[in-house]
Amino acid sequence: MEKRVEVGQFVRSVAGRDRGQVFVVISRLDERHLAVADGARRRVARPKTKSARHLEPLDARLRSGEKVSDHELRAALAGLPPHDGPAAGARAAAASDMTLEEGDHGA
Repeated sequence: MEKRVEVGQFVRSVAGRDRGQVFVVISRLDERHLAVADGARRRVARPKTKSARHLEPLDARLRSGEKVSDHELRAALAGLPPHDGPAAGARAAAASDMTLEEGDHGA
């Protein structure tokens, strides 16, 4: 069952080119789609449309019922702890498995 994501909630993208990026839900467009922004690349005035299935809800929320500026959004997102996630762990494991053969200088 899909978790319900609310307006003002922090979410992490789990699919697409923006995978791993944290956004705030600006509005619910319909039952399946949400408008999300991060205040930098995707500003409040021009949010990104994402499927709710492609978003992982986080515990943090913005205050509800008030309009938020891009500056406030960036500041709130900067206050979140970093998250490397499983993809970063897989990349680190793959990088540690790579070895250079003798004579191979990575070029």
